[in-house]
Amino acid sequence: MNHFRLTACNDLLLVRIPSLERFGLVAATSTRVGGVSPLPENALNLGYFQGDLRENVEENRRRFLRALGAGTGNLFTLRQQHSDRLVVVEDGTTCASPPPEGDALVTARPGVLLGVLTADCLPILIFDARTRARAAVHAGWRGTLARIVEKTLDLMASRFGTRGHDCYVAIGPAIQKCCYEVGPEVIELFRREFPQTHVLSSARPSGKAHLDLIEATRAQLLARSVPPEQIYVCSLCTACHGELFFSYRREGRSNNHVGRMITVIGELNA
Repeated sequence: MNHFRLTACNDLLLVRIPSLERFGLVAATSTRVGGVSPLPENALNLGYFQGDLRENVEENRRRFLRALGAGTGNLFTLRQQHSDRLVVVEDGTTCASPPPEGDALVTARPGVLLGVLTADCLPILIFDARTRARAAVHAGWRGTLARIVEKTLDLMASRFGTRGHDCYVAIGPAIQKCCYEVGPEVIELFRREFPQTHVLSSARPSGKAHLDLIEATRAQLLARSVPPEQIYVCSLCTACHGELFFSYRREGRSNNHVGRMITVIGELNA
């Protein structure tokens, strides 16, 4: 089975995740194609920020949800902070406005879509096939260093009885090691936190190295007994594929107005 599939739908391009959708879920990542935002034009920006009009984002979200077959569905998002804060969705009817602060959403409620916004960071979807609990996690280098994925699985275990070997995990489009260069301070932090893994390339004479957030995330999943064959990684690098994805690393140095993709997991029917 192809774990990720680029699919055209209603003038949008979506990265669908059949390996999770076979469980009766919706699981997908948006691209930058098919919207109304001027970033630079016809961009599907799904994040609210000063560089885009709110009505553009609302129209883009309507298009995205319609392409998923979700109508105006119960989409829950967060005010992401690059933290390790976890938020449990208890009430499956209404997303708070403004959304709560945090970087991981967890629920076992039916009829709920969980979403995280990214423009290089890792979007991580976790599904417990036994209890049907699920999570959407946003992880940049700070969240990865704080082991947000391990903490999410720990919370799912305490709240819903989740066991690692029952979980299926998809890591959506994100910046890959090829394009993610970091400086000495970040290098040292990751060497201390992940000493037994190959998350860093050899440092260059400049003192910089390439960081592999995916490998650091994989190490956390394995530490919580998720089988390696149940961890699916999208090979598309957001920084390499400017025609498909927003990338803060690629665009942010010359333009503060970088859009956001959204990665969702959930169910359409209560």
